[in-house]
Amino acid sequence: MRSPTQPVSIIKKVLRKKGFYFFRNSVPRGFDTFSDLRKARLLGLVKTFIDVGANRGEYAELALEYLANLEHVILIEPEQANFEYLVRHFGDKAQVVNCAISNRSGDGILGLSSSDKMHALLPMATNCELHAEMHQSVRVRTLKEIVCEFYLPSPFFIKTDTEGHDIKVIEGLADLFEGTLGIVVEGAFRRGDNITFFQDVYDLLTDRGMLFWGIYDQSPWGEMGSCNVVNGMFLNPNYLRT
Repeated sequence: MRSPTQPVSIIKKVLRKKGFYFFRNSVPRGFDTFSDLRKARLLGLVKTFIDVGANRGEYAELALEYLANLEHVILIEPEQANFEYLVRHFGDKAQVVNCAISNRSGDGILGLSSSDKMHALLPMATNCELHAEMHQSVRVRTLKEIVCEFYLPSPFFIKTDTEGHDIKVIEGLADLFEGTLGIVVEGAFRRGDNITFFQDVYDLLTDRGMLFWGIYDQSPWGEMGSCNVVNGMFLNPNYLRT
């Protein structure tokens, strides 16, 4: 996820050493995912955090910091170099799984990018023999398979950033939406390659009963600096306390 939260986290750590702190109750909705979960009294409920497309684990670091009652952390990363980094960096703090996630399992091909944040799963019928150096064979699984294999307890909090494959990632939850407290997904307000169209995410998740909660980490990657790429958070109303 192309998230600015990592530099923000560094800035917070520097300020804390100088004796400065954010007064988090004054932060408006949409500024920080975990602040909004805290305000909704949800931080302590999450038992399993699943990071689909974990990259180098920046978002997972935040989840480990703020989700106080986590029992399981699952980091899913298909690209080999990123996977090996996650294993070294997180050690026994997380279970790292080397696969891609979709709405069905099988063998797939990961399209490699010059940026380690932009690798993307190709359609599963794609043949890439002519450009093998730009691709990597990967195992493809569903989120439901992962949850069942590791006996993961609910509620789940899921982050997905798969460069345009997020709809199929979410579809792979199958009948596990009831146990999903929240989902953070990257999307764009304009259709484009290797990016999930936000309206499609909104329609899919609200049709399954999730509430759209806020827009986070806005990136001005649109025309003339307009807001285009964002992270959207959706919450399960069954976990909200009245």
